[in-house]
Amino acid sequence: MTPDLIGRAASRFDLLELLGGAHQRVSATRGGEWAGPCPLCGGRDRCRAWPHREAGPRAWCRGCGAEGDAIRWAMFIDGRDPDRPGETGRWLRKQRVVLPPVCSKPPCAGPSPAPLRRLPPEEVAQLWTDSWPVTKGRLVGDWLESRAIDPAAVEAQDLARALPPRGKLPSWASPWRRSGHLVLLPVHDWAGRMVGVRARAVTTNVRVKEFAPRGQGSRGLVYASPAALEMLRGTPAKRVVICEGWPDFATWATRLTDAVLGIYAGAWSDNLAARVSDRAEVLVRRHDDAPGGKYAMQVARSLAGRCRVAVLEPAARGGVA
Repeated sequence: MTPDLIGRAASRFDLLELLGGAHQRVSATRGGEWAGPCPLCGGRDRCRAWPHREAGPRAWCRGCGAEGDAIRWAMFIDGRDPDRPGETGRWLRKQRVVLPPVCSKPPCAGPSPAPLRRLPPEEVAQLWTDSWPVTKGRLVGDWLESRAIDPAAVEAQDLARALPPRGKLPSWASPWRRSGHLVLLPVHDWAGRMVGVRARAVTTNVRVKEFAPRGQGSRGLVYASPAALEMLRGTPAKRVVICEGWPDFATWATRLTDAVLGIYAGAWSDNLAARVSDRAEVLVRRHDDAPGGKYAMQVARSLAGRCRVAVLEPAARGGVA
């Protein structure tokens, strides 16, 4: 492939999302410099990225030496060698990347997309390690049963955990004990990496029943069943069920062996769509509201032409929340 084609393909990928979304801006040079952990060697702050560089987004790890544009980093993370002759073209065809048409007009100067917001990965990992199984947290188990969700099945698949009643919490999670948001829900990025959590209330007398902590966005993040995690990590799935919201996701993840994803309106991304295999059967379950319809159409359009997609209308949901 020519450098021009590769450059146009690279523009389809979000570099900061590929790197895990935990990078923080440290400088305004070259359109802004970000520093954060390397997804390859694990170095905490040695990976530098320039997502808005005039000549194109690039990143470089001072620890392992990995360097390049979004395409190279996506291939590195996928275990592919971008320096092998023909490998980039084969990988792009596998990802079903459709290149935008060449335009002779100069690009218009629009606003740069907002950088992805992610929590410190070491804090997320520690909170998850310290959390309890849902069957040990009585209030959490009772809440799951009230939604007709089997706590034992949730625990077996590690779809949620209970906030521990004691012990130190990260600053972004410290309000959850007082507010009653005791159900911890893991969220994963396009590569199947757990990069954050959401918190769900176990009572109904709250203004917000579920939210992401301050400092964590939702774009590009999903709930994922074990089979869906394997899919995100590179194992093809023949059937994929995409649900809106965690209760619906957990209901079907605990009943099916298929790859089940749970998302919110605005969270779906091209990187996630690329992980769904060609010719896969995809069932999209939506809520009976305008955001639900919009999210379902976004998912369907991103997979059109290469997957068999069916959108299950609210009237056919069978009463499952």
